[in-house]
Amino acid sequence: MSDWQIVILHTRRNTLLKRAIETAFPGRAVSLHVPALVRGYGRAAWCSHEEILSYFRRYVYDSGIWRNRVLTIYGDGDLHHYTYALSRLAAQRRGLEGPELNWTYFHVDNHRDDWGERDEKGTTDYLNCANFVDSLCHHHGAVPFMIGPEVYPVKDSQGYRMNGVEIPIYSNGFPKSLQRSRVWKTYKSPECSSEGTGLPVVDDLRTSPTPAYLSFDLDVLGRNEIVTNFCQNDNMTVRRLHQILSRIRPHKRVFSADILGFPDDCNHPLSALTITLLARKILGMGTQKLLKYHSKLKQRQAGLVSSGKVDLDDRGRKAPIEEGELLEVLRNG
Repeated sequence: MSDWQIVILHTRRNTLLKRAIETAFPGRAVSLHVPALVRGYGRAAWCSHEEILSYFRRYVYDSGIWRNRVLTIYGDGDLHHYTYALSRLAAQRRGLEGPELNWTYFHVDNHRDDWGERDEKGTTDYLNCANFVDSLCHHHGAVPFMIGPEVYPVKDSQGYRMNGVEIPIYSNGFPKSLQRSRVWKTYKSPECSSEGTGLPVVDDLRTSPTPAYLSFDLDVLGRNEIVTNFCQNDNMTVRRLHQILSRIRPHKRVFSADILGFPDDCNHPLSALTITLLARKILGMGTQKLLKYHSKLKQRQAGLVSSGKVDLDDRGRKAPIEEGELLEVLRNG
């Protein structure tokens, strides 16, 4: 844990998540106010590769911060393509640069973020939150490892092919042993979905590159765990994410990570606790005490739902805990 730094990128000067993370990780969190990350969801939602890298080098990157491992916590799901820059900064710091395939990118998300039109070389000129993964792999020398419910048997078994470079695709829902078999051909559609909660296969973890970057879009979690601004995977819990991380850790040398998907204008203390639990697990800190408390809060929330006082489809819903209580719990660890 000692060499991890937390960087909070927030578009508002003072947010619930900022207060919660600074309370939970005293002396370890650096807050950067970056309002330009969202500019009316126009230009910011569609960036060229160089625009996004230039912005982060100028306004976000600091060699003093990035000298160690960095967990970046930022923005909602519309901004996931900023991981393209964050992972590049962290990989460059460690001499992991493309086009050689020498590190693994774990994409933990309810969505694949590798769809959309491509040119004849298999690339795209502009990035957004739903199309950036294959560009990240192609430009940065990363091998993708999907953790989530979306599986594309044809694409996954073939991998990405860009400029003559073949990049394999790993997945917790579609392991290489199945990709190489004839079984995948029995699927009725080139697209299918699974629950996305399976543990990564050890053989896949062993054969993909050892250096690794982790990216968590929080919509991979269920609505009873967290509030996000996209459709969520109600089969996934924070406890299951912890189990997936425990499977990954012995086989990978994680050099940095990010968490996103909780909007800056959202005030839901249970969600902030969920993020804190995930951050503690990434940093290798203990989680059992907070997990027990988290479970009690979810039971309290379930009672509010059953009584009709809370609707999980309402992103502005009331939390089963007030901010003051949350911050007191986080101070006591």
